[in-house]
Amino acid sequence: MGAIKKFDTGLDASNSKPVKIEMPNAGQLSDSSRMLGILQNDTRGFERLAQFLKTRCGIDLPTTPKNLSLMASRLRKVLEARGLPDYDSYADLLEKERPADMNEFISALTTNTTHFFREAEHFKHLAKTLPVYLNEKKSRELRVWCAASSTGQEPYTILMTILETGVLQKGVTIKFLATDIDLQVLDKAARAVYREEEIENVPSDLRAKYFEAKSDPSGGSWFRIKPSYASQIRFARLNLMQSEWPFQHKFDIVFCRNVLI
Repeated sequence: MGAIKKFDTGLDASNSKPVKIEMPNAGQLSDSSRMLGILQNDTRGFERLAQFLKTRCGIDLPTTPKNLSLMASRLRKVLEARGLPDYDSYADLLEKERPADMNEFISALTTNTTHFFREAEHFKHLAKTLPVYLNEKKSRELRVWCAASSTGQEPYTILMTILETGVLQKGVTIKFLATDIDLQVLDKAARAVYREEEIENVPSDLRAKYFEAKSDPSGGSWFRIKPSYASQIRFARLNLMQSEWPFQHKFDIVFCRNVLI
């Protein structure tokens, strides 16, 4: 059992007189709380940014108390860091269409909840139907697209599922594209590095086959998709609201579950 951490009670045991404890700057705390309250009640500013998000990204945030709170909690730190007082000031900034500003806005408001083998029945269906499809397909090339791929757990799950059917042994070549609008999550996906708790849904045999374990100086464990497998997926930014998608070929498999969510 590890050592129990000792906490200061605020009393000097020798004379039982209070000991001064440094507290966080109360003014800063109240300023942040005040900012959060202002944003949560700024319905007009919320609707301006929500319309901006829907027009640029196709993400619909109806005006509800839950969404007012969500946007306020996610954008408060962004506005504070930029020294902006309200949503209107931020919207004015975004209308300049600078890529760095847009990427920050999108990263703050997109939800990237995902994990390996999420809703496993979908992957079981893929494993069951893929051999039948390949038997009927004339070409030996299998094209796959994972839209809204987030931090990579879904496309890597799809890849493992496909490879476990033995398609490579049948001479099939895989062309796999994974896209997302958020550059930050694409960066993590391309690096293919995950904490131990992030791969807990991966069966042990697949973990041993497709991942390599590492540890850091602090004793933490992390896992990386082996490069020979990670290199089979190309990650790229794509905004589904674009009028044209830059695809030259049709896909055999399309996963768009995160888009529908």
